[in-house]
Amino acid sequence: MRRGLRGALLLLTLGPLLLGTGGVLLPALGVLPGVATAPGIEVGLGPLRAYLATPHALGALLTGLGVGGAATVLSLGLALLLAGALEGGARPARLVVLALPLLLAVPHVSLALGLGSALGPSGWLVRLASPWATGFERPPNWPETPVLGALPLVLGLVLKEAPFLLLAAAASLPLLDLPRQRLVTAGLGYAPVEAWWKVTVPRLLPYLRLPLLAVLVYGTTNVEMAAVLGPSTPPAAAVLLLDGFRDPDLAGRLAASAGTVVLTFGTLLLALPLLLGSRVAARLGRRWRLAGPGAGIVPATAPAGGTLAFLLLAFWALVLLLLVLWSFAGRWPFPALLPGTFDPRAWDAAGLLAPALASAGLSLAAAPAAVALALWEIETRLPGRAPPFWPYLPLVLPQLGFVPGVAVLLVRLNLDGSPVAVVLLHALLALPYAHLLLDQAGAGLDPRYALAARSLGHGPLATFWRVRLPLLRPAVVTALAVAFAVSCGLYLPTLLAGAGRIVTLPVEAVALGAGGDRRVAAALGLVLAVLPLLAFALAAFARRPAHDREGQPT
Repeated sequence: MRRGLRGALLLLTLGPLLLGTGGVLLPALGVLPGVATAPGIEVGLGPLRAYLATPHALGALLTGLGVGGAATVLSLGLALLLAGALEGGARPARLVVLALPLLLAVPHVSLALGLGSALGPSGWLVRLASPWATGFERPPNWPETPVLGALPLVLGLVLKEAPFLLLAAAASLPLLDLPRQRLVTAGLGYAPVEAWWKVTVPRLLPYLRLPLLAVLVYGTTNVEMAAVLGPSTPPAAAVLLLDGFRDPDLAGRLAASAGTVVLTFGTLLLALPLLLGSRVAARLGRRWRLAGPGAGIVPATAPAGGTLAFLLLAFWALVLLLLVLWSFAGRWPFPALLPGTFDPRAWDAAGLLAPALASAGLSLAAAPAAVALALWEIETRLPGRAPPFWPYLPLVLPQLGFVPGVAVLLVRLNLDGSPVAVVLLHALLALPYAHLLLDQAGAGLDPRYALAARSLGHGPLATFWRVRLPLLRPAVVTALAVAFAVSCGLYLPTLLAGAGRIVTLPVEAVALGAGGDRRVAAALGLVLAVLPLLAFALAAFARRPAHDREGQPT
C-alpha cells in the first residue's frame, strides 16, 4: 500500500518535470514529435546554430550568467555579514530579522517595480540628486552598457535573495550546536564575531549548498525581474529565450530550446565553484583560522554588517513607499521629489479586480495542493529513511528548462489555458517550500504519540488525521501561507501554461513594468505585495492557540 502511494506521488510530481524537460531537450535537437521539421532547421545541431545566429544571443547569455553569478555571491556575502553583525549585537541586523517575513513575502515582481521607480533615469534617487548635485533638469539619457544596465537587476536580486539566504543560515545553525561552540571559542579567547568567521562560517557553508543553487538558478534564468530591471541591449538570456518560445515560427521555438539548454549548462558550470567553494575556502583560510585569536579586520565586519542592514531596510522601505506614491500620483514632473497632484484613477485603470481574483483563486487552490503533496511524501516515507531530494527539484531546475515543455504538452492534451493545469503547475513549484517546512516540523515530533495511537488500534490513516496532523497544525498553517506567497508571484508558468487566457497580477505587472503606465504598474505591484502579506497575517493569527484568539487568559 505504502509503495503504491509513493509510486503515484512520484508519477504526479516527477512526471511533469520529466515530460517538460524532454519537451525542451528534444526540440533543442530539432526533434518535435508529431510536427514536421522547421524549414531551415536540421535535426541535430541545427537549433543550436540558429540560436547562436540570433542577434545578441551571446551577449544575452553572458549577461544572464554574469547577473546570476554576481547576485549569488553578493547575496551570500551580505547574508553572512548580517549574521555576523547579529553575533556582534548590531541593532540594525536585528531589525532585518524582525522584518524577514515581510521581505520574504513580497514577490519579486513587486520589488522589481518599486526598485525600477527608484533607479531609472527618472527615478526617485536621480530626482533626489537633481538639480542641485547633478544639474539634471530633465531625465538623463545615459548610454546603456551591459554592465551598467545589469546593475539594477543585480541589486534587485541581492535585496530579495540575501534575506532568503539569511533565513536558510538561521535554519541551519541549530545543526551546529552553536551554544556549545560559543562556550568553547570564548574559553579560547575568541570574540563572538571572530568565532563566527573562523569557526561557524566554515561549518555552515556546506548546509547552504541547496539554497545557493536555488538562488543561482533563479538569478540566471528568471524572466520577471529581468524584464522589468534588466538591460535591453542585450537583454538577459531568459528574456530573449522567452521571446523565442512565444515566436509563432517553429524555428524560433527550436532555437529557444537550444538556447535554454546552453543557459542551463552555463548555470551548472557556475554552480560548481559555489558548491565546492566551501572546501576551497576552508583550505585557503586554514592558516588564518589556525593562527588563534587575533584582531585584524574581523571586528570591523560587525559595524559593516549593521550599516548594510540599515541600507537593506532603507531600500526596501523606499521600494514600498514608491509603489504607494506612484499608484496615487497624478502629475509628477521631473525633478520633483513628490507628486504635484494625487489622482486615484490609476486604480480604476488598472482593472485590479479580475487579475487580483485570478491570482488569489489560483493560489488558494495551489497552496493546499502543495501542502497535501508534501504531507503525502512525508507520511508514506519508510521510518528511518532520509528525506529524498526529488521534492526539491522544482526549486533547483530552471523554470525555462521544463515549463515550456509542459506548455507544449498541455496544448497536445487540449488543456492549455485550463485553470486546473495552472494550479497543478503552481502546486508543483510551491512543493519544495512546503516540504521543507513540514519535513522539519515532522522530524521534531515525538514518535511516541504515533506509537501510542497505533497501540490503541488506530491504523496509519487514523493516526495521521487524529494525532500527527493536529500536532503539525502550526507548521501546516505556515506552509499554506508560504505556498500561497510562492504561487502569487509565479509569472512564467501562468503565462505559458495559461496560454495568455489566465491573466494574473504578475502577468499584468510585468507587461506594464517592461514598458507601460508606471502608475498602473505600481498599483498592480502594490496589490501583489499585499496578498501574500495578508496570507502571512492570517497564518500568524491561526497559529495562536484557540484560547488566545478568543481573548481568554492563557
